[in-house]
Amino acid sequence: MAETFIQKKQKLEFKDLVLQHLKKILEITTSEFKGGYYKESVINNILTKEYIPDTRKQYIQSIESLSDILLPHFDQKIKEPYKTISEKIKKLTEGMKKKKKLTDLEIRDYTLDKLEFCRELFRELNLLLKRKDYLKGSIYDETGLVDTDEETQP
Repeated sequence: MAETFIQKKQKLEFKDLVLQHLKKILEITTSEFKGGYYKESVINNILTKEYIPDTRKQYIQSIESLSDILLPHFDQKIKEPYKTISEKIKKLTEGMKKKKKLTDLEIRDYTLDKLEFCRELFRELNLLLKRKDYLKGSIYDETGLVDTDEETQP
C-alpha cells in the first residue's frame, strides 16, 4: 500500500507511468494465460475458496488501460489501426450481448478472440511508443526506474 502513495517531493513523470504499466503487462505475459477459477484449501479444518483471477482478462484490461492513457498522444499512424481494432472488439462484444445465455465455450471463445485483438493493439501501442520516443533514456533495473538522460550530480 505504501508503494502507491507518492510523496510531495517525488514526481511521477508520464514516461514513468507508461513504463510501470508496460512492466505490469510483461509480468502478466510471462506466465501461461489461464481462466479464472476457485482454489479450494483446508485451513484449520475449514474449507476455504480463493478466487484465482483470469490472467487473460487481466491482460486485456491492462492493454485497454494503456491505450486509454496513451490516447491523447496518438499520432496519425496509429489512428487507423486503433480504429480498426476497436471496431473488431465492438462488433465481437455486441454479438455476445445479443445472446440471452452464454455457454462456457462461447465465453472462452469470446475471451480468446478479444485477447488476440488486444495483442494486436499492444503491438501498435509499442510502435507508437517507439515513434514518440517516450521511453528514451529510461531503463528499469532491480532498484527501480533510472533516467539515463539526466545528468548525475557529483
